[in-house]
Amino acid sequence: MFKTLTAQVHPGVWWLLGLSFAVAASLQDFWLPLAIICLTAVALASAGAAENAVRQTLRLYLILAILVVLVRVSFRVIFNFPDPTKPVFLNLPLINLDLGFGTVTSLFGPVSLASITSGLTDGLRLAAIILAVAMANSLANPKRLLKSTPAALYELATAAVVAINLAPQLISSLQRVRKARELRGRSRKVTALTGTIIPALEDTIDSSLDLAASMASRGFGRRGPVPAVQLRQTRLLTLTALVAMIFAIFSMLSVGLSDLVTPISFFIALIASLTSVKLASRHGVRTRFRVHAWAAADFAIMGLSASIVFVGFWFGG
Repeated sequence: MFKTLTAQVHPGVWWLLGLSFAVAASLQDFWLPLAIICLTAVALASAGAAENAVRQTLRLYLILAILVVLVRVSFRVIFNFPDPTKPVFLNLPLINLDLGFGTVTSLFGPVSLASITSGLTDGLRLAAIILAVAMANSLANPKRLLKSTPAALYELATAAVVAINLAPQLISSLQRVRKARELRGRSRKVTALTGTIIPALEDTIDSSLDLAASMASRGFGRRGPVPAVQLRQTRLLTLTALVAMIFAIFSMLSVGLSDLVTPISFFIALIASLTSVKLASRHGVRTRFRVHAWAAADFAIMGLSASIVFVGFWFGG
Protein backbone atom coordinates (compact mmCIF):
# COMPACT_ATOMS: atom_id res chain seq x y z
CA MET A 1 0.00 0.00 0.00
CA PHE A 2 2.79 2.43 0.86
CA LYS A 3 4.59 1.63 -2.41
CA THR A 4 1.41 2.53 -4.29
CA LEU A 5 1.25 5.82 -2.39
CA THR A 6 4.92 6.45 -3.21
CA ALA A 7 4.21 6.09 -6.92
CA GLN A 8 1.22 8.46 -6.79
CA VAL A 9 2.71 11.30 -4.73
CA HIS A 10 4.65 14.06 -6.49
CA PRO A 11 8.41 13.31 -6.23
CA GLY A 12 9.14 16.89 -5.21
CA VAL A 13 6.94 16.37 -2.16
CA TRP A 14 9.16 13.50 -1.00
CA TRP A 15 12.21 15.74 -1.36
CA LEU A 16 10.38 18.41 0.64
CA LEU A 17 9.73 15.86 3.39
CA GLY A 18 13.38 14.76 3.36
CA LEU A 19 14.59 18.36 3.59
CA SER A 20 12.19 19.01 6.48
CA PHE A 21 13.71 16.02 8.30
CA ALA A 22 17.20 17.43 7.64
CA VAL A 23 16.24 20.91 8.89
CA ALA A 24 14.62 19.49 12.03
CA ALA A 25 17.70 17.33 12.68
CA SER A 26 20.07 20.29 12.32
CA LEU A 27 18.17 22.14 15.06
CA GLN A 28 18.29 19.40 17.70
CA ASP A 29 20.78 19.22 20.57
CA PHE A 30 19.54 15.98 22.15
CA TRP A 31 20.19 12.46 20.90
CA LEU A 32 16.66 11.04 21.35
CA PRO A 33 14.82 13.12 18.69
CA LEU A 34 17.76 12.60 16.35
CA ALA A 35 17.49 8.84 16.80
CA ILE A 36 13.73 9.05 16.12
CA ILE A 37 14.38 10.99 12.90
CA CYS A 38 16.94 8.39 11.79
CA LEU A 39 14.61 5.46 12.48
CA THR A 40 11.66 7.18 10.78
CA ALA A 41 13.69 7.98 7.67
CA VAL A 42 15.00 4.41 7.41
CA ALA A 43 11.51 2.95 7.95
CA LEU A 44 9.91 5.14 5.27
CA ALA A 45 12.70 4.50 2.78
CA SER A 46 12.58 0.73 3.39
CA ALA A 47 8.80 0.62 3.01
CA GLY A 48 8.75 2.66 -0.19
CA ALA A 49 11.84 1.34 -1.97
CA ALA A 50 10.67 -0.88 -4.81
CA GLU A 51 13.79 -1.71 -6.80
CA ASN A 52 16.70 -3.80 -5.60
CA ALA A 53 19.20 -1.13 -6.66
CA VAL A 54 17.37 1.43 -4.52
CA ARG A 55 17.53 -0.91 -1.52
CA GLN A 56 21.25 -1.42 -2.07
CA THR A 57 21.71 2.35 -2.23
CA LEU A 58 19.77 2.75 1.02
CA ARG A 59 22.04 0.17 2.63
CA LEU A 60 25.06 2.18 1.47
CA TYR A 61 23.62 5.36 3.02
CA LEU A 62 22.90 3.47 6.25
CA ILE A 63 26.46 2.16 6.46
CA LEU A 64 27.74 5.69 5.84
CA ALA A 65 25.53 7.06 8.62
CA ILE A 66 26.75 4.41 11.09
CA LEU A 67 30.37 5.16 10.17
CA VAL A 68 29.77 8.87 10.76
CA VAL A 69 28.44 8.18 14.27
CA LEU A 70 31.32 5.82 15.12
CA VAL A 71 33.95 8.24 13.83
CA ARG A 72 32.42 11.17 15.72
CA VAL A 73 32.34 9.24 19.01
CA SER A 74 35.86 7.93 18.41
CA PHE A 75 37.15 11.46 17.90
CA ARG A 76 35.57 12.45 21.22
CA VAL A 77 37.41 9.58 22.92
CA ILE A 78 40.77 10.05 21.19
CA PHE A 79 40.98 13.85 21.20
CA ASN A 80 39.53 14.21 24.65
CA PHE A 81 39.46 17.33 26.82
CA PRO A 82 39.13 16.08 30.41
CA ASP A 83 36.78 18.00 32.67
CA PRO A 84 37.47 17.35 36.38
CA THR A 85 34.00 18.62 37.35
CA LYS A 86 32.21 15.75 35.55
CA PRO A 87 32.20 12.09 36.59
CA VAL A 88 34.48 9.73 34.67
CA PHE A 89 32.74 7.21 32.45
CA LEU A 90 35.78 5.60 30.81
CA ASN A 91 39.23 5.94 32.37
CA LEU A 92 41.88 5.61 29.67
CA PRO A 93 45.62 6.26 29.95
CA LEU A 94 46.59 9.82 29.04
CA ILE A 95 49.13 10.18 26.20
CA ASN A 96 50.92 13.52 25.73
CA LEU A 97 52.56 14.14 22.35
CA ASP A 98 55.10 16.92 21.97
CA LEU A 99 55.44 17.58 18.23
CA GLY A 100 57.97 20.35 18.71
CA PHE A 101 55.70 23.27 17.99
CA GLY A 102 52.80 24.81 19.86
CA THR A 103 51.21 23.18 22.87
CA VAL A 104 51.41 19.52 23.84
CA THR A 105 48.74 17.35 22.20
CA SER A 106 46.85 15.12 24.66
CA LEU A 107 45.21 11.88 23.56
CA PHE A 108 42.71 9.71 25.44
CA GLY A 109 42.60 10.25 29.22
CA PRO A 110 39.50 10.15 31.45
CA VAL A 111 36.36 10.36 29.31
CA SER A 112 33.13 11.61 30.84
CA LEU A 113 29.63 10.45 29.96
CA ALA A 114 28.78 14.00 28.82
CA SER A 115 31.61 13.86 26.29
CA ILE A 116 30.38 10.55 24.90
CA THR A 117 26.81 11.85 24.74
CA SER A 118 27.96 15.02 22.98
CA GLY A 119 29.88 13.02 20.38
CA LEU A 120 26.90 10.71 19.88
CA THR A 121 24.58 13.69 19.42
CA ASP A 122 26.89 15.32 16.86
CA GLY A 123 27.21 12.06 14.95
CA LEU A 124 23.47 11.38 15.02
CA ARG A 125 22.76 14.90 13.74
CA LEU A 126 24.87 14.34 10.63
CA ALA A 127 23.58 10.77 10.27
CA ALA A 128 19.98 12.03 10.38
CA ILE A 129 20.72 14.49 7.57
CA ILE A 130 22.32 11.71 5.50
CA LEU A 131 19.38 9.36 6.07
CA ALA A 132 16.88 12.14 5.27
CA VAL A 133 18.52 12.61 1.88
CA ALA A 134 18.59 8.83 1.44
CA MET A 135 14.87 8.65 2.18
CA ALA A 136 14.07 11.33 -0.41
CA ASN A 137 16.35 9.64 -2.93
CA SER A 138 14.61 6.30 -2.37
CA LEU A 139 11.02 7.53 -2.48
CA ALA A 140 11.26 10.12 -5.28
CA ASN A 141 11.47 8.71 -8.79
CA PRO A 142 14.11 10.79 -10.63
CA LYS A 143 12.37 10.44 -14.00
CA ARG A 144 9.04 11.63 -12.61
CA LEU A 145 10.84 14.47 -10.85
CA LEU A 146 12.39 15.51 -14.14
CA LYS A 147 9.01 15.49 -15.92
CA SER A 148 7.51 17.71 -13.23
CA THR A 149 10.32 20.30 -13.32
CA PRO A 150 9.52 23.74 -14.76
CA ALA A 151 11.12 24.42 -18.13
CA ALA A 152 13.15 27.31 -16.74
CA LEU A 153 14.97 24.96 -14.36
CA TYR A 154 15.26 22.04 -16.74
CA GLU A 155 19.01 22.25 -17.35
CA LEU A 156 19.68 22.23 -13.61
CA ALA A 157 17.14 19.45 -13.11
CA THR A 158 18.78 17.33 -15.79
CA ALA A 159 22.15 17.59 -14.06
CA ALA A 160 20.53 16.89 -10.68
CA VAL A 161 18.73 13.79 -11.98
CA VAL A 162 21.95 12.44 -13.49
CA ALA A 163 23.70 13.03 -10.14
CA ILE A 164 20.85 11.44 -8.15
CA ASN A 165 20.89 8.41 -10.44
CA LEU A 166 24.63 8.01 -9.87
CA ALA A 167 24.39 6.15 -6.53
CA PRO A 168 21.98 3.38 -7.68
CA GLN A 169 23.96 3.03 -10.89
CA LEU A 170 27.17 2.63 -8.88
CA ILE A 171 25.62 -0.19 -6.85
CA SER A 172 24.47 -1.98 -10.02
CA SER A 173 27.91 -1.55 -11.59
CA LEU A 174 29.63 -2.95 -8.50
CA GLN A 175 27.35 -6.00 -8.55
CA ARG A 176 28.03 -6.63 -12.26
CA VAL A 177 31.79 -6.26 -11.85
CA ARG A 178 31.87 -8.56 -8.81
CA LYS A 179 29.80 -11.20 -10.60
CA ALA A 180 32.08 -11.02 -13.65
CA ARG A 181 35.16 -11.43 -11.44
CA GLU A 182 33.61 -14.45 -9.71
CA LEU A 183 32.85 -16.09 -13.07
CA ARG A 184 36.50 -15.60 -14.04
CA GLY A 185 37.67 -17.10 -10.72
CA ARG A 186 39.17 -13.86 -9.40
CA SER A 187 39.76 -13.24 -5.71
CA ARG A 188 37.26 -11.38 -3.49
CA LYS A 189 39.85 -10.26 -0.92
CA VAL A 190 40.74 -6.69 -0.04
CA THR A 191 43.57 -6.76 -2.60
CA ALA A 192 40.93 -7.04 -5.36
CA LEU A 193 39.45 -3.62 -4.60
CA THR A 194 41.45 -1.85 -7.31
CA GLY A 195 40.26 -4.35 -9.89
CA THR A 196 36.66 -3.84 -8.79
CA ILE A 197 36.28 -0.14 -8.03
CA ILE A 198 37.93 1.28 -11.15
CA PRO A 199 35.78 -0.73 -13.66
CA ALA A 200 32.67 0.02 -11.59
CA LEU A 201 33.37 3.77 -11.57
CA GLU A 202 34.09 3.73 -15.30
CA ASP A 203 30.83 1.87 -16.00
CA THR A 204 28.89 4.25 -13.74
CA ILE A 205 30.25 7.37 -15.43
CA ASP A 206 29.60 5.91 -18.89
CA SER A 207 26.01 5.04 -17.95
CA SER A 208 25.39 8.53 -16.55
CA LEU A 209 26.81 10.16 -19.68
CA ASP A 210 24.65 7.88 -21.84
CA LEU A 211 21.60 8.94 -19.81
CA ALA A 212 22.43 12.63 -20.29
CA ALA A 213 23.05 12.12 -24.02
CA SER A 214 19.76 10.23 -24.50
CA MET A 215 17.88 12.97 -22.67
CA ALA A 216 19.49 15.65 -24.85
CA SER A 217 18.72 13.71 -28.04
CA ARG A 218 15.02 13.58 -27.09
CA GLY A 219 14.83 17.35 -26.75
CA PHE A 220 14.87 17.66 -22.96
CA GLY A 221 15.54 21.27 -21.99
CA ARG A 222 14.95 22.60 -25.50
CA ARG A 223 13.67 26.15 -25.65
CA GLY A 224 11.70 28.14 -28.16
CA PRO A 225 11.97 31.83 -29.14
CA VAL A 226 11.59 34.27 -26.26
CA PRO A 227 9.94 37.70 -26.76
CA ALA A 228 12.10 40.66 -25.71
CA VAL A 229 9.46 41.96 -23.29
CA GLN A 230 9.17 38.62 -21.52
CA LEU A 231 12.96 38.32 -21.32
CA ARG A 232 13.23 41.77 -19.67
CA GLN A 233 10.45 40.91 -17.23
CA THR A 234 12.13 37.66 -16.28
CA ARG A 235 15.48 39.32 -15.69
CA LEU A 236 13.89 42.11 -13.65
CA LEU A 237 12.04 39.62 -11.44
CA THR A 238 15.17 37.54 -10.99
CA LEU A 239 17.14 40.63 -9.96
CA THR A 240 14.34 41.63 -7.56
CA ALA A 241 14.35 38.18 -5.96
CA LEU A 242 18.14 38.26 -5.58
CA VAL A 243 18.15 41.75 -4.00
CA ALA A 244 15.28 40.83 -1.64
CA MET A 245 17.07 37.65 -0.57
CA ILE A 246 20.32 39.52 0.10
CA PHE A 247 18.46 42.15 2.10
CA ALA A 248 16.64 39.44 4.08
CA ILE A 249 19.92 37.74 4.99
CA PHE A 250 21.44 41.12 5.93
CA SER A 251 18.47 42.00 8.14
CA MET A 252 18.60 38.57 9.80
CA LEU A 253 22.29 38.97 10.69
CA SER A 254 22.16 42.63 11.71
CA VAL A 255 20.82 44.32 14.84
CA GLY A 256 18.41 47.22 15.11
CA LEU A 257 16.04 46.45 12.22
CA SER A 258 12.40 45.58 12.69
CA ASP A 259 11.43 41.96 13.21
CA LEU A 260 9.07 42.15 10.24
CA VAL A 261 11.80 43.10 7.75
CA THR A 262 13.24 39.60 7.44
CA PRO A 263 9.99 37.63 6.76
CA ILE A 264 8.70 40.36 4.40
CA SER A 265 11.96 40.31 2.42
CA PHE A 266 11.92 36.52 2.24
CA PHE A 267 8.28 36.61 1.08
CA ILE A 268 9.09 39.15 -1.67
CA ALA A 269 12.06 37.04 -2.79
CA LEU A 270 9.89 33.91 -2.89
CA ILE A 271 7.08 35.55 -4.89
CA ALA A 272 9.51 37.19 -7.35
CA SER A 273 11.45 33.96 -7.92
CA LEU A 274 8.30 31.87 -8.46
CA THR A 275 6.92 34.45 -10.89
CA SER A 276 10.24 34.54 -12.75
CA VAL A 277 10.28 30.76 -13.08
CA LYS A 278 6.66 30.82 -14.27
CA LEU A 279 7.41 33.39 -16.97
CA ALA A 280 10.64 31.71 -18.06
CA SER A 281 8.86 28.34 -18.37
CA ARG A 282 6.45 29.61 -21.03
CA HIS A 283 8.97 29.22 -23.84
CA GLY A 284 9.73 25.59 -23.05
CA VAL A 285 8.78 23.35 -25.99
CA ARG A 286 9.20 19.92 -24.43
CA THR A 287 6.25 17.50 -24.55
CA ARG A 288 4.54 16.16 -21.45
CA PHE A 289 2.55 12.96 -21.76
CA ARG A 290 0.85 13.35 -18.38
CA VAL A 291 0.88 16.28 -15.99
CA HIS A 292 0.86 15.29 -12.32
CA ALA A 293 -2.52 15.94 -10.71
CA TRP A 294 -2.11 17.15 -7.16
CA ALA A 295 -4.10 15.04 -4.71
CA ALA A 296 -4.90 15.13 -1.01
CA ALA A 297 -1.86 12.97 -0.20
CA ASP A 298 0.49 15.59 -1.69
CA PHE A 299 -0.96 18.38 0.43
CA ALA A 300 -1.02 16.13 3.51
CA ILE A 301 2.70 15.35 3.18
CA MET A 302 3.46 19.03 2.54
CA GLY A 303 1.57 19.89 5.73
CA LEU A 304 3.49 17.19 7.58
CA SER A 305 6.77 18.66 6.30
CA ALA A 306 5.81 22.12 7.53
CA SER A 307 4.79 20.65 10.90
CA ILE A 308 8.14 18.85 11.25
CA VAL A 309 10.06 22.07 10.58
CA PHE A 310 7.85 23.98 13.03
CA VAL A 311 8.34 21.36 15.76
CA GLY A 312 12.08 21.37 15.05
CA PHE A 313 12.23 25.14 15.49
CA TRP A 314 10.01 25.00 18.59
CA PHE A 315 11.91 22.30 20.45
CA GLY A 316 15.34 22.92 18.91
CA GLY A 317 18.21 24.12 21.01
